[in-house]
Amino acid sequence: MVVQANLDALHLCRALLRAASYLPDEFARTYIHGHIIYRFRNASQITPARLHDARKSAHTLQRAADGETKPLLRVLYMAYGRTGKRRRELMNRLNASDAGQSSAEVSMAQGPATDLTDHRGRWKETPSRFEQLLRSQVRHQPPGSSRSQIKGLKPNIPKESIWGRPLPLKRQANIKRRFMATTLDRILPPLPEQQFNRLRDLATGVIPFEPPPPRRKPARGSTISEGMMPHPTYLKLPTRVAHRLGDRANVDRHKIRPRFMRRLWGQVWGLSNVMLAPEDKSMKFEIVWGGARSTTARGQFSSPSKSDMELFEGLGGPHQRSHLGRKQGLVNTRRIDRPNHLE
Repeated sequence: MVVQANLDALHLCRALLRAASYLPDEFARTYIHGHIIYRFRNASQITPARLHDARKSAHTLQRAADGETKPLLRVLYMAYGRTGKRRRELMNRLNASDAGQSSAEVSMAQGPATDLTDHRGRWKETPSRFEQLLRSQVRHQPPGSSRSQIKGLKPNIPKESIWGRPLPLKRQANIKRRFMATTLDRILPPLPEQQFNRLRDLATGVIPFEPPPPRRKPARGSTISEGMMPHPTYLKLPTRVAHRLGDRANVDRHKIRPRFMRRLWGQVWGLSNVMLAPEDKSMKFEIVWGGARSTTARGQFSSPSKSDMELFEGLGGPHQRSHLGRKQGLVNTRRIDRPNHLE
């Protein structure tokens, strides 16, 4: 039983690495590859639940490499620190910089380096960088985020309880702790400046799109097209599995092209930010957020060409067009009385 579990883990590790090698983003390929190796090497034991999670992850990576929007966007969020382990690492780095420590001194497995409440739940002073990032995110509130929006900078603590008495200190500490936990879950940590600039260039098309590596050809040729299977095999499957395989042809799958990838990179860039160091001694960082997903969403429209303007020669503004139409008999402004059949 142990030998079979080890073989299953080895096959799943190879399947995960193979699926990660076909991702259309170079940084995502490198990050997901290292994450897979780290998880398998540091696994304490192999359990059926972990094997089940590995199969689900392999299926997600395969769908992302095939061009499905939601799985690929989820992989990009993980790689660029919008969710998952890397987001926690970026939060640890932010808290470590506020505490005056280097990021190497903070263990990634221990959560945030600086706890904003003491052992009695009393409110500590908010770190400078964290406070500036929190205020900036409240002002911007990037659209399209899977995380809930931050509604305030401080918890709403009532002065009195329902009995008209002063609110106990223990309840105040619990409200503050709950507010801080919710805020830490909704905050979007800043990216390194070099990575933020690269993501911006990918989203705007400055860096040309590099297609994913070519896939290895199957060992044996098959006459069955993708998504199809022999009729007897299809009948032997359970109903829920047969319907799931039959619906795979209708999923949101795209061909991985430059325009498709720029749209996804733009969504990730819109949820990203960077903290630029201040030039003076004011310790006020400049926080820059990613732009909109397209130039049209930012309100920038391309000017018409000469051939397009030839179609509107002789026409003025909207009021002049309406008068011109009335003069030429193109617009009927008279009321048409329909015959009343009841008379």
